[in-house]
Amino acid sequence: MIPVVIVVFIIMGLPFIRAIYWSFTDKVIGAEANFIGFDNYIKLFSDKIYWKSLTNTLVYTVVCIVAKLLIGLLWAVLLNQNFKGKGFFRTALLIPWALPGMVAAMT
Repeated sequence: MIPVVIVVFIIMGLPFIRAIYWSFTDKVIGAEANFIGFDNYIKLFSDKIYWKSLTNTLVYTVVCIVAKLLIGLLWAVLLNQNFKGKGFFRTALLIPWALPGMVAAMT
């Protein structure tokens, strides 16, 4: 388990730490990094485009999650009703869910 933790830290942790360090500098490719403190963050949080994009991202995320939950709930309610062709629709919905696991098991 320890070797996996070390590899994951090297692959994910070190680049993350380096990105945090660079966020406090004026680093550009091919030049030395000069420490500038929180100037990058001050510029970021005072930018109206940043706040607009953050708002758009949050709205998009909420709408997608709510839509996905409502569609899933609707399908669940519909497929628990008795009607002709219920088995066909259940199969049509379950095959895309089950197929990747079966293919992975066969390879």
